[in-house]
Amino acid sequence: MFYFGTERGRNTMEDRTRRDDLARHLWHPVSPTWDFDDATFERTAAAFDNPDHVAVVLHYYRRRLSLADGERRYDRYEELLAARPVVTVPTIALDGGSDPFTDPPGDAPRGGTDLPASTSTVC
Repeated sequence: MFYFGTERGRNTMEDRTRRDDLARHLWHPVSPTWDFDDATFERTAAAFDNPDHVAVVLHYYRRRLSLADGERRYDRYEELLAARPVVTVPTIALDGGSDPFTDPPGDAPRGGTDLPASTSTVC
């Protein structure tokens, strides 16, 4: 994730061959139980040719690392969500349990969330 905050990361993302190589490399640790084949990867990688793909991916990771500002028009919503309001409706939280890079909702330890057990599912 930190790689996307660097110019080297930007350069890799802007070069199609290097971007595809990086994506293929990352798919294995992020989805260790998924045995995808080359045809599946190639079909998916076609989406990377979207003209906004590089900018969106870089901004997403840089925002998560506090290296980029979010959309100012959403600041008030960010503040409301930062207060972690109580969820009062039935809720299912889905988490890629095998993803080693992203913690479950609420930064709870892997295998559970801070939501009540009757409303939480970790996949």
